Amino acid sequence: MEIKTLTKEQAKNLAEQNGGYSFDSTLRKIMGKDTFKNPLDTFDYLPFLYELATKQTILGFKSSCDKPLTLTDMVNLHYGTLCYKAYHKEIEGLKTKEEYQYLLKKEICLKRI
Repeated sequence: MEIKTLTKEQAKNLAEQNGGYSFDSTLRKIMGKDTFKNPLDTFDYLPFLYELATKQTILGFKSSCDKPLTLTDMVNLHYGTLCYKAYHKEIEGLKTKEEYQYLLKKEICLKRI
């Protein structure tokens, strides 16, 4: 799994999008993702999500998206994609919630022995 960083030009282009479809479409193009074959997931937001959420900027460029709920909706949608990829073992090393629960229970049981 590779987390792609943004260039200044890509960050500026993304910051100019006002949310919704245009933001999603631009991010897909930047990340080289397809709507169906290789959809966006939350890892695609990692390079700029914290900055966008706290300062409303992307690598220093003021975001045109003035609707925090739009961003939250998009991240939640793509988190679902990430869960799907984990369930179907499409990302090496990524575990599902159930696998983490199993490992935690196993660890607790081993500590009792």
